[in-house]
Amino acid sequence: MIARRLVSRLERDGSLRLRLRNEEIGSLAPNALLLKVDAAPINPADLKAMLCNLEPDALYAVHDAAGEALCGNLPPELAKAFGWRLGVDMPLGNEGTGIVIAAGEADSAQQLIGKRVSTATRGMYSDHCIVDCNDCLVLSSSSPVELCAAAFVNPMTALAMLETMRNGGHNGLLLTAAASNLGKMVNRLCEAEGVPLVNIVRSDRARDALLELGADHICNSSDPNFRDHLINALVETGATIAFDATGGGALAGQILHAMEVALARSAGISGPYGSTIGKQLYIFGGLDPAPVTFPRNFGMAWNIGGWLLQSELMKFSPATVAAMKSYVRDRLGDIFSSEFAGTIGLEQMLRPDTLQACMDIRTGGKWLVKPNHHSL
Repeated sequence: MIARRLVSRLERDGSLRLRLRNEEIGSLAPNALLLKVDAAPINPADLKAMLCNLEPDALYAVHDAAGEALCGNLPPELAKAFGWRLGVDMPLGNEGTGIVIAAGEADSAQQLIGKRVSTATRGMYSDHCIVDCNDCLVLSSSSPVELCAAAFVNPMTALAMLETMRNGGHNGLLLTAAASNLGKMVNRLCEAEGVPLVNIVRSDRARDALLELGADHICNSSDPNFRDHLINALVETGATIAFDATGGGALAGQILHAMEVALARSAGISGPYGSTIGKQLYIFGGLDPAPVTFPRNFGMAWNIGGWLLQSELMKFSPATVAAMKSYVRDRLGDIFSSEFAGTIGLEQMLRPDTLQACMDIRTGGKWLVKPNHHSL
């Protein structure tokens, strides 16, 4: 069997090539599943892997010995940042859904033949893909493909954030870029679980989207009174852990400083080294490519670190991960539902205008890839 797969390759001269490639599917390992892929979402991380931070209007079409491709040239500093990718064909698409049409010899794989699964595995922008059965979430065959396509990364991320919060002894959390598909899931999940949540957004449009969900604490970072609103929200919620999708600029420092002020205001705890209550900020995205900058105005009881879903899941017990998957399966139609702006096919991903539309990752801007879809 031959699979069509979208791959991105960064050459040593700094040129980027994005193309559809035909690959022969080999034998299956014992735990492997062969999926007929139905749909896969385009997440911000997918766009970064696809384009290495190039803008779509910097791409041009070529036809070489390997067929049609989109090409672009990275400036030297950008090519250096992605140096680990030089000369490597990177399969694209980090999650998706499909039907299992073949499986390895392990019983755990064989019993999934004919089942619909969702998975977080690189290479989902393909009409067929091999995945490990242990990395899958088994879903009802009657579940809408659009829901199943994004049933792994964002839902499991939302649940893992709450698990990280609880394991760290925190009682409320803060989320940036909070009107995204993930942010809406976190809002619905926190409401269901009774967890206080502070939302940071960057526009009135995003604020209005969360107001429609009934969110209580929404702070617009473009508002001139953002600092005061943020401190008040932190006083009311007691949130001392933040998950930042922005990943650049001054926002991380603003959050930690606001937490420090809120702690001093609500508990009257302060001193030459600030409060003794720990403040934790995790960066899990990179919507802002600028360096992270902050003044040291939030005491000494703080930590900043990276947070990656796959790494966090490895810290949890198998029973905890299984319970998380069950939670997603039971609430896929409400808490963990996703919204998409449109649908495209694999061939359309070689059109700069299509990619430009996919770059619109504002509220409601996420796109869905269906391998055999033929209209934008």
